[in-house]
Amino acid sequence: MPWFKIDDAFWSHPKTLRLSPEAVALWVRAGTYASQNRTDGVIDAHILPVFGGVSGASQELIDAGLWEPHERGFVFHDWDDYQPSKADIDARREADRARKAEWREKKAAKRGDKSASTDVGKSASTKPSNAQGTRLPEGWNPPTEEIASARQYAPHVDLKAEHERFTDYWLSTPGIKGRKTDWVRTWRNWMKTAESRAKPQTVQGRNRAAEWGSKMVPQLEGIEQ
Repeated sequence: MPWFKIDDAFWSHPKTLRLSPEAVALWVRAGTYASQNRTDGVIDAHILPVFGGVSGASQELIDAGLWEPHERGFVFHDWDDYQPSKADIDARREADRARKAEWREKKAAKRGDKSASTDVGKSASTKPSNAQGTRLPEGWNPPTEEIASARQYAPHVDLKAEHERFTDYWLSTPGIKGRKTDWVRTWRNWMKTAESRAKPQTVQGRNRAAEWGSKMVPQLEGIEQ
């Protein structure tokens, strides 16, 4: 279960002191919602009435710099600096599942649930099948043609630096989680995800978002009434 992190000095921060109690309550409730649903800080406009916000509360948060307009509604300012991202939460959960699976496997082996009467039996019970995939080999690199393609679908990514992060992550990932049946495809998906994070928002897109936000605030405040 992810947690919404709030600094213990939040109550006395200058931005907070400018807010009404209703705006503070909206910020906290929206934050726990975003954390639970792993939205990376995005708050959809249609969900605001559920939080019971009053008219003007969302605008207070924008004016205080705690929220920013977003194409879907609003987004917490600097969410990734203070809260875990969806990718971080998913990776941690997957690592936990792999660790528990490995623990159960070892426990079952100790109970004698796995056949170990012969060397063949031991080999069959301890070696992973091809269907379980393989670990990333030391010094692994994708094919040259895949690197050339990556320059097209991930033009904003530093491929060398991102490849080092990719190999460091998978070489240190334990258990079943660290096995893949297709490392080229895994690498490709990693780079595409990195591109989505690195791709800058165009000035035109930011202007549209700001214009949309200014138009939506009065409408949203009407909903909150």
